[in-house]
Amino acid sequence: MKNEWLFFFLASLLFSCQADTEISPFAASKKPFLLTQQIDNQKIVKNITYNLDQQVGNTVTYDAEIIRSEMQYSNKRLSRQNDFYPDGSTAGYKAYFYDFYGRMDKIEHYKPDIYDYTKISLHHYETFEYNTQHQLTKSSYYHSHGAGEMAIDNYNEYEYNTKGNLRTHRVYAHKLGGQGDIVLAVTGAFEFDDKANPFPLNGIQNTDKQTIGTNNLLKATYKYPNGNVYPEFSFEANYTYYEHGFPQKAVFQFANGKRIERVWEYKAAQE
Repeated sequence: MKNEWLFFFLASLLFSCQADTEISPFAASKKPFLLTQQIDNQKIVKNITYNLDQQVGNTVTYDAEIIRSEMQYSNKRLSRQNDFYPDGSTAGYKAYFYDFYGRMDKIEHYKPDIYDYTKISLHHYETFEYNTQHQLTKSSYYHSHGAGEMAIDNYNEYEYNTKGNLRTHRVYAHKLGGQGDIVLAVTGAFEFDDKANPFPLNGIQNTDKQTIGTNNLLKATYKYPNGNVYPEFSFEANYTYYEHGFPQKAVFQFANGKRIERVWEYKAAQE
């Protein structure tokens, strides 16, 4: 569970909107570009389309399987995401909840029963805590291993620098495969550029974890408590930017030798 959870966090951290995304209405004159496509190693991995309110209306993620996601909004906030497999059958849905300040404080994940796909039930849920600057400081994952009530499975702590970018990320998980005490499993440290990150600037929020920050991630170094580097998720990035400052291309070189060449495409927002 420790490695599985960390994979999903790093995927969201690196890909920014690779999982759940939302975009708020905005003035096109101030934010004229909408992210529409992401291409990794010359393969399209993400398509994003928008409704007339310039909120995400549909996303298609290309991976081991193609899942189409349709967003529903209430009071201009994402309230539900319906996911579908290529054949049109349901892959489940997510329900989003907010606190008094409009911050997302809970996500419930519903999935089909593995023995009867016509039955959809709560699979796991996440909770979120914030500081007085409305920055995410803690996220917790609750899951039931078999019968019984859901209990905390792992949690994460986040710290930020003065620019609002993520400085430190600590993962706490069970020692052995979902059993035993929850202990510090891995710690991440980060470096950023001074250019605009298109995801939060356009209102896109990663609803599984937290959008990286105001700038773009240049370096991530994850280490185990003994000081050894976790090479699978440690990398350095080199960017090429459009004239408006948003990233156009990037090369991510991982410590384990993996290399990703990424391209982002945008469109002008409607006036």
